[in-house]
Amino acid sequence: MPNRILRESIRTSNSLSHLTAEEERHFYRLLVFADDFGRFDARPQVVKGFCYSLAEVTTEQVMVWSNRLSDPEVEIVQLYEVNDLPYGRFINWDKYQRTRAKESKYPQPQTSDNICLQMPTYVAVDVFVVEDVIGDVIVGKTEGTGADAPTPAKEKPKKTKEPWLPEEWFEPVTKLKGYKAQQNHDQAQSVVKSACERAKVEPSKVITAFSTYFPQGQIAHGWKDPVQDLVRTLEIQIN
Repeated sequence: MPNRILRESIRTSNSLSHLTAEEERHFYRLLVFADDFGRFDARPQVVKGFCYSLAEVTTEQVMVWSNRLSDPEVEIVQLYEVNDLPYGRFINWDKYQRTRAKESKYPQPQTSDNICLQMPTYVAVDVFVVEDVIGDVIVGKTEGTGADAPTPAKEKPKKTKEPWLPEEWFEPVTKLKGYKAQQNHDQAQSVVKSACERAKVEPSKVITAFSTYFPQGQIAHGWKDPVQDLVRTLEIQIN
Protein backbone atom coordinates (compact mmCIF):
# COMPACT_ATOMS: atom_id res chain seq x y z
CA MET A 1 0.00 0.00 0.00
CA PRO A 2 1.55 3.37 -1.03
CA ASN A 3 1.96 6.22 1.41
CA ARG A 4 -0.73 8.88 1.59
CA ILE A 5 -0.44 12.65 1.33
CA LEU A 6 -1.27 14.98 4.21
CA ARG A 7 -1.47 18.68 3.39
CA GLU A 8 -0.91 21.53 5.83
CA SER A 9 -4.52 22.65 5.35
CA ILE A 10 -5.48 19.70 7.57
CA ARG A 11 -4.61 21.91 10.57
CA THR A 12 -7.52 24.24 9.82
CA SER A 13 -9.99 21.68 8.47
CA ASN A 14 -13.57 22.43 9.54
CA SER A 15 -14.49 18.75 9.26
CA LEU A 16 -11.65 17.54 11.50
CA SER A 17 -12.34 20.28 14.04
CA HIS A 18 -15.60 18.52 14.94
CA LEU A 19 -13.86 15.22 15.77
CA THR A 20 -12.57 13.92 19.07
CA ALA A 21 -8.97 12.71 19.31
CA GLU A 22 -10.09 9.08 18.89
CA GLU A 23 -12.26 9.91 15.88
CA GLU A 24 -9.43 11.83 14.22
CA ARG A 25 -7.07 8.90 14.85
CA HIS A 26 -9.62 6.66 13.13
CA PHE A 27 -9.57 9.01 10.14
CA TYR A 28 -5.79 8.70 9.75
CA ARG A 29 -5.81 4.93 10.07
CA LEU A 30 -8.60 4.56 7.53
CA LEU A 31 -6.60 6.83 5.23
CA VAL A 32 -3.80 4.26 4.92
CA PHE A 33 -6.27 1.34 4.85
CA ALA A 34 -8.23 2.61 1.82
CA ASP A 35 -7.21 1.46 -1.65
CA ASP A 36 -5.95 3.73 -4.43
CA PHE A 37 -9.48 4.95 -5.13
CA GLY A 38 -10.22 5.85 -1.52
CA ARG A 39 -12.55 2.88 -0.97
CA PHE A 40 -12.39 0.29 1.79
CA ASP A 41 -14.14 -2.70 3.35
CA ALA A 42 -16.26 -1.10 6.10
CA ARG A 43 -17.03 -4.24 8.11
CA PRO A 44 -16.05 -3.29 11.69
CA GLN A 45 -14.21 -6.58 12.24
CA VAL A 46 -12.12 -6.03 9.09
CA VAL A 47 -11.34 -2.39 9.90
CA LYS A 48 -10.35 -3.37 13.43
CA GLY A 49 -8.03 -6.12 12.18
CA PHE A 50 -6.21 -3.93 9.64
CA CYS A 51 -6.23 -0.58 11.43
CA TYR A 52 -5.91 -1.60 15.09
CA SER A 53 -3.89 -4.82 15.08
CA LEU A 54 -1.92 -3.72 18.18
CA ALA A 55 -4.53 -1.49 19.83
CA GLU A 56 -7.14 -2.54 22.37
CA VAL A 57 -10.33 -1.35 20.74
CA THR A 58 -13.69 -3.04 20.19
CA THR A 59 -15.64 -3.55 16.99
CA GLU A 60 -18.36 -1.40 18.56
CA GLN A 61 -15.94 1.51 18.88
CA VAL A 62 -14.81 1.06 15.29
CA MET A 63 -18.44 1.12 14.17
CA VAL A 64 -19.17 4.32 16.11
CA TRP A 65 -16.05 6.09 14.78
CA SER A 66 -16.78 5.13 11.17
CA ASN A 67 -20.36 6.37 11.49
CA ARG A 68 -19.08 9.62 12.95
CA LEU A 69 -16.87 10.26 9.90
CA SER A 70 -19.97 9.91 7.72
CA ASP A 71 -22.09 12.37 9.73
CA PRO A 72 -23.38 15.36 7.68
CA GLU A 73 -21.55 17.63 10.12
CA VAL A 74 -18.22 15.98 9.23
CA GLU A 75 -18.86 14.34 5.83
CA ILE A 76 -15.39 12.91 5.31
CA VAL A 77 -16.48 9.36 4.50
CA GLN A 78 -19.47 7.93 2.66
CA LEU A 79 -20.74 4.58 3.94
CA TYR A 80 -22.74 2.43 1.51
CA GLU A 81 -23.75 -1.15 0.80
CA VAL A 82 -23.31 -3.33 -2.28
CA ASN A 83 -24.85 -6.81 -2.26
CA ASP A 84 -25.59 -6.43 1.46
CA LEU A 85 -21.91 -5.82 2.31
CA PRO A 86 -20.79 -2.49 3.87
CA TYR A 87 -18.15 -0.37 2.14
CA GLY A 88 -16.82 3.13 2.59
CA ARG A 89 -15.07 5.75 0.51
CA PHE A 90 -13.36 9.06 1.18
CA ILE A 91 -15.50 11.73 -0.47
CA ASN A 92 -12.69 14.10 -1.54
CA TRP A 93 -10.07 11.44 -2.19
CA ASP A 94 -9.20 12.52 -5.74
CA LYS A 95 -8.67 16.09 -4.53
CA TYR A 96 -5.83 15.19 -2.16
CA GLN A 97 -4.44 11.76 -3.12
CA ARG A 98 -2.73 10.23 -6.14
CA THR A 99 -4.27 7.29 -7.95
CA ARG A 100 -1.80 4.70 -9.25
CA ALA A 101 -3.96 1.61 -9.66
CA LYS A 102 -6.19 1.16 -12.71
CA GLU A 103 -9.07 -0.44 -10.86
CA SER A 104 -10.43 -0.32 -7.33
CA LYS A 105 -10.49 -3.38 -5.10
CA TYR A 106 -14.00 -2.51 -4.02
CA PRO A 107 -17.27 -1.61 -5.80
CA GLN A 108 -18.45 1.98 -6.07
CA PRO A 109 -21.72 3.12 -4.45
CA GLN A 110 -24.70 1.69 -6.31
CA THR A 111 -27.04 4.69 -6.43
CA SER A 112 -29.53 5.92 -8.98
CA ASP A 113 -26.99 8.56 -9.99
CA ASN A 114 -24.36 6.14 -11.22
CA ILE A 115 -26.35 3.15 -12.44
CA CYS A 116 -27.41 3.24 -16.10
CA LEU A 117 -29.28 0.56 -18.01
CA GLN A 118 -26.88 1.08 -20.89
CA MET A 119 -23.63 3.04 -20.90
CA PRO A 120 -22.31 4.18 -24.31
CA THR A 121 -18.72 3.03 -24.88
CA TYR A 122 -17.57 6.55 -25.72
CA VAL A 123 -18.70 8.09 -22.42
CA ALA A 124 -15.76 8.76 -20.08
CA VAL A 125 -16.54 7.94 -16.48
CA ASP A 126 -14.56 9.62 -13.68
CA VAL A 127 -13.73 7.69 -10.50
CA PHE A 128 -16.09 9.73 -8.34
CA VAL A 129 -18.25 11.70 -10.81
CA VAL A 130 -20.78 10.18 -13.20
CA GLU A 131 -22.38 12.68 -15.55
CA ASP A 132 -26.06 12.40 -16.29
CA VAL A 133 -26.85 11.28 -19.84
CA ILE A 134 -30.16 12.74 -20.98
CA GLY A 135 -31.95 11.31 -23.98
CA ASP A 136 -33.81 8.28 -25.29
CA VAL A 137 -32.21 4.85 -25.35
CA ILE A 138 -32.84 3.46 -28.82
CA VAL A 139 -31.95 0.07 -30.22
CA GLY A 140 -31.82 -0.20 -34.01
CA LYS A 141 -32.53 2.55 -36.54
CA THR A 142 -34.04 5.87 -35.53
CA GLU A 143 -36.41 6.12 -38.47
CA GLY A 144 -38.86 3.89 -40.21
CA THR A 145 -41.52 1.45 -39.14
CA GLY A 146 -41.86 -2.25 -38.53
CA ALA A 147 -38.46 -3.94 -38.07
CA ASP A 148 -36.71 -0.58 -38.35
CA ALA A 149 -38.81 1.11 -35.69
CA PRO A 150 -37.14 2.15 -32.44
CA THR A 151 -37.25 -0.47 -29.72
CA PRO A 152 -37.91 1.01 -26.30
CA ALA A 153 -35.44 0.10 -23.60
CA LYS A 154 -36.74 -2.26 -20.96
CA GLU A 155 -36.67 -0.91 -17.45
CA LYS A 156 -35.36 -3.13 -14.70
CA PRO A 157 -37.87 -3.72 -11.93
CA LYS A 158 -37.09 -1.61 -8.89
CA LYS A 159 -36.38 -3.42 -5.67
CA THR A 160 -38.39 -2.25 -2.72
CA LYS A 161 -36.99 -2.56 0.78
CA GLU A 162 -39.16 -3.45 3.70
CA PRO A 163 -39.28 -0.63 6.29
CA TRP A 164 -36.88 -1.24 9.15
CA LEU A 165 -38.55 -1.74 12.52
CA PRO A 166 -36.45 -1.35 15.67
CA GLU A 167 -36.78 -3.59 18.68
CA GLU A 168 -39.08 -2.04 21.27
CA TRP A 169 -36.25 -1.22 23.71
CA PHE A 170 -34.25 0.59 20.99
CA GLU A 171 -37.10 2.66 19.54
CA PRO A 172 -36.63 5.67 21.92
CA VAL A 173 -33.09 6.15 20.56
CA THR A 174 -34.32 6.45 16.97
CA LYS A 175 -36.61 9.31 17.99
CA LEU A 176 -33.84 11.41 19.54
CA LYS A 177 -32.54 14.43 17.66
CA GLY A 178 -29.23 13.59 16.04
CA TYR A 179 -29.92 9.92 15.33
CA LYS A 180 -27.99 9.44 12.08
CA ALA A 181 -27.80 5.69 11.53
CA GLN A 182 -30.37 5.56 8.71
CA GLN A 183 -28.21 3.23 6.59
CA ASN A 184 -27.00 1.10 9.50
CA HIS A 185 -30.01 0.61 11.75
CA ASP A 186 -29.23 -3.03 12.55
CA GLN A 187 -25.58 -2.30 13.30
CA ALA A 188 -26.46 0.69 15.50
CA GLN A 189 -28.96 -1.41 17.44
CA SER A 190 -26.41 -4.21 17.75
CA VAL A 191 -23.71 -1.83 18.98
CA VAL A 192 -25.94 -0.48 21.76
CA LYS A 193 -27.11 -3.96 22.77
CA SER A 194 -23.53 -5.23 22.95
CA ALA A 195 -22.44 -2.22 25.03
CA CYS A 196 -25.32 -2.83 27.47
CA GLU A 197 -24.34 -6.50 27.79
CA ARG A 198 -20.72 -5.60 28.54
CA ALA A 199 -21.88 -3.06 31.12
CA LYS A 200 -24.26 -5.69 32.55
CA VAL A 201 -27.28 -3.41 32.42
CA GLU A 202 -30.79 -3.88 31.08
CA PRO A 203 -31.12 -2.03 27.72
CA SER A 204 -34.71 -0.85 28.19
CA LYS A 205 -34.06 0.79 31.58
CA VAL A 206 -30.79 2.42 30.46
CA ILE A 207 -32.28 3.78 27.23
CA THR A 208 -35.36 5.16 29.00
CA ALA A 209 -33.13 7.10 31.40
CA PHE A 210 -30.70 8.11 28.66
CA SER A 211 -33.48 9.37 26.36
CA THR A 212 -34.86 11.53 29.16
CA TYR A 213 -31.45 13.04 29.94
CA PHE A 214 -30.25 13.39 26.32
CA PRO A 215 -31.55 16.99 25.78
CA GLN A 216 -29.66 18.09 28.89
CA GLY A 217 -26.60 16.16 27.76
CA GLN A 218 -26.62 18.12 24.51
CA ILE A 219 -26.20 21.31 26.51
CA ALA A 220 -23.98 20.04 29.31
CA HIS A 221 -21.71 17.69 27.36
CA GLY A 222 -22.19 18.68 23.72
CA TRP A 223 -23.87 15.40 22.82
CA LYS A 224 -24.85 15.09 19.16
CA ASP A 225 -25.17 11.41 18.24
CA PRO A 226 -27.39 9.34 20.59
CA VAL A 227 -25.81 6.00 19.64
CA GLN A 228 -22.25 7.24 19.97
CA ASP A 229 -22.87 9.14 23.21
CA LEU A 230 -24.78 6.26 24.80
CA VAL A 231 -21.95 3.81 24.02
CA ARG A 232 -19.39 6.26 25.42
CA THR A 233 -21.41 6.65 28.62
CA LEU A 234 -21.57 2.89 29.06
CA GLU A 235 -17.83 2.52 28.37
CA ILE A 236 -17.11 5.06 31.12
CA GLN A 237 -19.22 2.94 33.48
CA ILE A 238 -17.36 -0.22 32.43
CA ASN A 239 -13.94 1.39 32.97
